[in-house]
Amino acid sequence: MQTHGEIYGVDISSNHLEMAAKNLPGIPLVLGDGHDLPFPGEIFDITLCHFLLLWVSNPVQVVGEMARVTKPGGVVMALAEPDYGGRIDFPSELEKLGKWQQAALFQQGADPLVGRKLRATFQRAGLSEVESGVLGGQWAGKPHPDDWEMEWKVLENDIQTAPNKLSDVEIKRLKNLDKLAWEQGDRILFVPTFYAWGRVPNEGNTAEASKS
Repeated sequence: MQTHGEIYGVDISSNHLEMAAKNLPGIPLVLGDGHDLPFPGEIFDITLCHFLLLWVSNPVQVVGEMARVTKPGGVVMALAEPDYGGRIDFPSELEKLGKWQQAALFQQGADPLVGRKLRATFQRAGLSEVESGVLGGQWAGKPHPDDWEMEWKVLENDIQTAPNKLSDVEIKRLKNLDKLAWEQGDRILFVPTFYAWGRVPNEGNTAEASKS
């Protein structure tokens, strides 16, 4: 017998919710801050986030809030959180891209090292049976041109906010070098991306742990 559960979405940005509503018609979407979720406690079986914790001011509090609204015995998950401090670029001349992106993310108020902290974050939020790991990396051929352009658009936007930003000429040179390396089959780009999950204990309240 197949069963269907209810799904809710939360975002702090009304613009993001409008975009999500177009792709997920019929799914209840709520405007809210992950540090103080607009839900009563212990109502969800599973609560998850994706590329969120690097942008929040207090990841432990956010994971604690996720645990608060999850039923005892339920699961809290972070599906993907990057660690730009462990970024690997080859050819080596492209290594400066990662360093500039990391500096730019710090400048924007993000934590580009959040991935390596994910297991500790879940532990400090009071979750049990915590498991964490790194998503694998595989390289087979060059990326689709649209995906490559999108990746560079994000990278260029990040670099523009970095202190002592690269010149437009240098950015263009590195972009051409990156494109050539992909075409020649030499390019390696790997940003360690961590995941974690934990279970809400059957006794006690993890919300207090998240605010300690």
